[in-house]
Amino acid sequence: MKNIDIRNLASIGVADVDVYKTNHRKFSVTTPKTLMFFRSEDQAKGLPKEDPNATRTISYLTTKIKDILEDKKYDQSFGFDLFREKLLGNNTKIYKIDEDIKGDYKYVKDSTTGKDTDLLSESDTGVTLENLYDKTPLVLELIDGKKTYYIDEEFNLKKGNSSLTDKTYYAPNILIKPGKEVKIVTKFFDTDGSSKLGQVVSFQLSNSKGIDSFTPTYTFNKNEEIAEFKIKTKANETVDTKVTISAVIKDASGKDLEIGRLTVLPNKMYEPKFIFVDVFYKKNTLTTNSNYSGLASNINNKGFNQVSINFVLGKNQILNVTDLDYPLKDNANTLGQWLVQKTGTTDYETAKLKDANGNDIDTLAKTLSIMTSKFFENMSKEILQEIEKSMQNFDINDGITTRKLVPQNKTLKDWFIEYSQTPNGSAGATKWYDILVKDFYNYVKEMRFGFYPLFMCNNIYSSNDELAKGNMRSKGLIIPAMGMNDVMTIVHELGHCLGLRHTFNKPNNEKGDIKIKPINTFENIMDYLSVGSSPKVNHSKNFITYQLDRIRENSERLKYNVNDMGYKIVNGKKYTIDTVINDYTDNENLELFSKNICTYLFNAYNTIYNLQDDKKLTSYRDEILAIFVDIIKNYFKNL
Repeated sequence: MKNIDIRNLASIGVADVDVYKTNHRKFSVTTPKTLMFFRSEDQAKGLPKEDPNATRTISYLTTKIKDILEDKKYDQSFGFDLFREKLLGNNTKIYKIDEDIKGDYKYVKDSTTGKDTDLLSESDTGVTLENLYDKTPLVLELIDGKKTYYIDEEFNLKKGNSSLTDKTYYAPNILIKPGKEVKIVTKFFDTDGSSKLGQVVSFQLSNSKGIDSFTPTYTFNKNEEIAEFKIKTKANETVDTKVTISAVIKDASGKDLEIGRLTVLPNKMYEPKFIFVDVFYKKNTLTTNSNYSGLASNINNKGFNQVSINFVLGKNQILNVTDLDYPLKDNANTLGQWLVQKTGTTDYETAKLKDANGNDIDTLAKTLSIMTSKFFENMSKEILQEIEKSMQNFDINDGITTRKLVPQNKTLKDWFIEYSQTPNGSAGATKWYDILVKDFYNYVKEMRFGFYPLFMCNNIYSSNDELAKGNMRSKGLIIPAMGMNDVMTIVHELGHCLGLRHTFNKPNNEKGDIKIKPINTFENIMDYLSVGSSPKVNHSKNFITYQLDRIRENSERLKYNVNDMGYKIVNGKKYTIDTVINDYTDNENLELFSKNICTYLFNAYNTIYNLQDDKKLTSYRDEILAIFVDIIKNYFKNL
């Protein structure tokens, strides 16, 4: 008979036998256990959290707040959100700022004057943050016989007699852009204190679409052991619906028992465009060698990789502005009143001004409004000039002879003025060109093309030390000279452009879409904890699931595919039966533009050449509209 080494009874299938009476109990599958997923080892250890030994003042608060111990292991290249109600200040409602049918914000009326106040109208959506997470049957409170253990706010397993306020296990959400491998960590909790547990945990997918690979198993040997977990997404296939990753062990009967869960969010990639615009105020030399590729890469890597958005770098542009510039529809609001010379320099800064009620005027926002308007006005004129060139080369046989629709020695404006001076012309035609600019400007500034002009102000500073400003859902972001390399502030302001509000209400009645005190948001990109420290320390690191969803919703809704442009017949209050350009948004400004430009071109041609029959002329309408569509498409594709 073969001798058996009784020290290794496990080799013949015998387990849980303490041969040497050491009182070391072998692992039991009945011991309560839980596994949690974290974005990094630092987070698994309870970071970020308040540093009790340091405080600093936030500029808009009257009190000092505690500083933060940061999670330095998280590289921000993927989105990860772990929900714990207590860490969010126990207010998890999501609010909506009310809008009218046109998308303009509603204001609360002053009961005395009846005028709009600074207070926006808001409503409770009925949705809470926790609604956005997968609520599992698991709990963060483990009962082992008569003993109670709980996973506390710093993610340690503690004995306790009182239950947790929020003991629900909400599966964290992770969003990974296509074709990327990330390393996160798992933390294993077991009420068995043995140092040699040997617990095998396997990981299972609910759906493999979009997932290339992941860590299949890991053996944990002790309570609170932290282990690396890898997951890689496919480059050529997206995650289209939520995928669940379950951490599973075998129970006493050999059946799978879930002890942890992670939710992988859909990761369709959006690729809007950055148009970096070098702004020069009252400068004669308008040349630049700026290369913003590094800044664009940092913005993507430190913020928008979390959302599976990759901003593509378009062509750099230059914008020359003067003190006489104003928004196209607001000629009383000139730029010069908002900017003053910076003391001791040849540069400029925003003026410090107050309104009639003694409130600070946001002069940086006023400056942004003018720059945005000027940029889109210039864009409209450039497109009109391209149309003009095409019409100067477009042959029309009008029944008498073949001529160009617009003479090659005439601009559109010249041609309309000449029409106004003919016996049968209209004096108002001198303004036709300006009308077309406004028509197209109204389309461009409201359209949903996926590009964002970033106005890089080479010689303009903010007197209030603001490093950037972007308005809600706006198409422009102004970056004063001192903020041109502040990545996370730019990410924050782009968050506003993509539809996010702050995570709290500001004292000046600016409304947040969620109401979390700044001290509780810790490191959210849409909080203000990056303000006020010296030297500047930017704690902004992450978006939460609500913000990820909101940005992606708007990216889908605001996305515009120029290939969706076409023609349609309209017959309404503004139009007789006619063919006009339309896009998938049915933008009336584009329809009005294409209706007017054809009308103006045909009226001018018909009157100047004294045609008796314009049927041959108007028969070219669809062909001309096709040229307009191609010009508009090519312009935006080539930005």
